[in-house]
Amino acid sequence: MVKSSSSVSRRHFIYKLFFLVLLVVLSWWVLEDSQTPQSVPADEQSQTPDAFMKMFIATTMGIDGTPKYRLKAKHLNHYSMEDKSELEAPNITLFQSNAEPWYIVAEQGLIYNKLDKVFLLGKVHMQQRDQKGQLVEIFTSNMELRPGSQYATTEFDVLIKHPLGEKTGVGMHADLGKGQFSLLASVRGKYESVEAP
Repeated sequence: MVKSSSSVSRRHFIYKLFFLVLLVVLSWWVLEDSQTPQSVPADEQSQTPDAFMKMFIATTMGIDGTPKYRLKAKHLNHYSMEDKSELEAPNITLFQSNAEPWYIVAEQGLIYNKLDKVFLLGKVHMQQRDQKGQLVEIFTSNMELRPGSQYATTEFDVLIKHPLGEKTGVGMHADLGKGQFSLLASVRGKYESVEAP
């Protein structure tokens, strides 16, 4: 049986057309794929800061225009996926209306959402001068601070040094604005006697 030349030509034409269409489709697919932005996995996005600052300083003012508190950090990383900021060496000043300010430093810090709560991580040191100019110091770790209400809590060991001695305990609730401290467990005190003049 002899094939006609028109039938062979038609087959060649169909093969050529098929390969041409296949080539066009593949080219379009490669071009589309290269133009589509590659999304970063969510877990990688949450580990990559969207903003950072060195030598960060923020001061919050009261309605009367006086400073309420100031937050400084050597470095701040902000993560928008979790709406959190990480602080390196946070340094907080809580201003008082009728007393000396409280100065608080920590190794690390975390802020979620707004500045309502600051989680101070690692070693935390707090100090204030009393009305006589004598130093009151508090040493603890991993403390939650609410700068607006000047309230601090921790579940960890606490050492309070003051001019008359020192107290130790586990856990603390502190109203820094009122100068009231409650040690929660294992409270011990060591006081120095004061001689009458």
